[in-house]
Amino acid sequence: MRAIDKREDELDLVGFLRLFWQRKWLISGLVAMATAIAVTWALLATEWYRADTVLAPVTDSAQSASAGQLAGLVAFAGLGSRTTRSAEAIAVLRSREFLGAFVQTHGLAAVLAAGDDRPGPGNSASQPVEELQQAVNRLREKLLRVSEDGSTGLVTVSLEWTDPQQAAEWTNLLVAGLNETMRERMLSEATANVEFLRAELESTTVVTLQQAIGRLLENELQKLMVVRGSEEAAFRVLDRADPPRRPVRPNRPVIVILGASLGLVLGLFWASVAAALRD
Repeated sequence: MRAIDKREDELDLVGFLRLFWQRKWLISGLVAMATAIAVTWALLATEWYRADTVLAPVTDSAQSASAGQLAGLVAFAGLGSRTTRSAEAIAVLRSREFLGAFVQTHGLAAVLAAGDDRPGPGNSASQPVEELQQAVNRLREKLLRVSEDGSTGLVTVSLEWTDPQQAAEWTNLLVAGLNETMRERMLSEATANVEFLRAELESTTVVTLQQAIGRLLENELQKLMVVRGSEEAAFRVLDRADPPRRPVRPNRPVIVILGASLGLVLGLFWASVAAALRD
């Protein structure tokens, strides 16, 4: 019984092979047509490049040393203390406020919004606002990627664009703008801490407390000096973004292989349908 079943399977296979051989020109034509379409699409598709920069979080040593002592004194005043700015800086980088300011500063609203659906006719005064929103949304959701290595703490900022020079330039500008924004925040926070500690120092008459506040005040003044003299407040740039040489998409070989495979499948299917209709 098994021998009969095996022979029937062999006959079916031979029949299919004979059927496809009889329609080899049809199948070959569909494969060639699908491959040609895939090649054309791959050659005409817009090339996208990805620029990457690698960053290391900057840790404020002066802030770390005084964090435990300062926390109790400034908690009720609403002044915070953190040993690292990495998580905060990443959140700022992804925020609409920061990206909106970046787009406006460098005049990128029209360029970035051009790839999205344009708003319909409306109030001309609202169109710049809608254009800015579209640009920020596209930059935030489609073009910008921020990833953090949990083991090393290194942060990679990536930006995709059709021009490799602009992709690298915008990536470096984003990091520079982020460091400047974080620097201004840290200066504001340190200044507030100094003012608070000076007020506490003037209001207390306890010698030991005056000494403790004096040490904290010295740390905050040192922090102010460090922040004012450093351009890399949140992240130290380990590897600046350079113009990428090769696009990340389209993947032309994959597109051509998929096109040829689709043509083969369609050819085999069409040959089977034609044979069934003939019978």
